Amino acid sequence: MIDSESFDLTGALPSGVSALEASAGTGKTFALTALAVRYIAELALHPSQLCVVSFTEAATAELRGRVRTRLVEALRHCEDLLAFRSPATSGDLVLTAIADLNMDPQLIRSRAEHLRVAVAEFDATTISTIHGFCQRVLISAGEAEDTRRITEGSEEIAEVVNDLLIAAIADPEAFDVPDVSLLTKGNLAKRV
Repeated sequence: MIDSESFDLTGALPSGVSALEASAGTGKTFALTALAVRYIAELALHPSQLCVVSFTEAATAELRGRVRTRLVEALRHCEDLLAFRSPATSGDLVLTAIADLNMDPQLIRSRAEHLRVAVAEFDATTISTIHGFCQRVLISAGEAEDTRRITEGSEEIAEVVNDLLIAAIADPEAFDVPDVSLLTKGNLAKRV
């Protein structure tokens, strides 16, 4: 059964496999960026542990820029709170979920440090197209010399992604995957 509850970017961070489907222009990039920053700030995810996959090279480039910009904004937000300055981003609900005036200053310091590391080591973050990510997996598995270049729109990629998503939704307990959130095109299953 597919859970179609509303998705709240400021609520509890998703765990397990989550499929977030939405039409063009509904905020998938914004949501994915917010989740990446929250995982880093709140769960101390190191940039090298972050893997964000998008469809096209243009979308990937935009996503990379937006994630970095959002990390910097979140860090400034925390630093402003710690310096008792009113953050310029005080109306931003996602940044307020990361840190607000009612939080323990030690928690804000800790989250600021996670963000500082992420900004400094941002190049360690994997933000890639689907075909680029698949190539990296094949290379790391030692299969690179036996494979041809995987290109956008590859039927093999679509088939593998569909098979894995179906398997994960059908039996999440039996499907051994790390905590991820999948954002894809299509009908709205969870609202952003």
